[in-house]
Amino acid sequence: MSVWLQGLSELFINLSAGWFGAALILPMTTKSPKMNKILLTGNVLCGILAYILGVLLK
Repeated sequence: MSVWLQGLSELFINLSAGWFGAALILPMTTKSPKMNKILLTGNVLCGILAYILGVLLK
């Protein structure tokens, strides 16, 4: 496998972790009790898609 593809795969896996962090950890640490469900759903879907793309490139 190319070094570039392996690096791109690791990048997408790290981006996936960032999306899940934005979706799950950030709402728990803010003082606002309201959670925007559209943003939460979007962050989770982006995290799943980035993880799938990272695994497929690996």
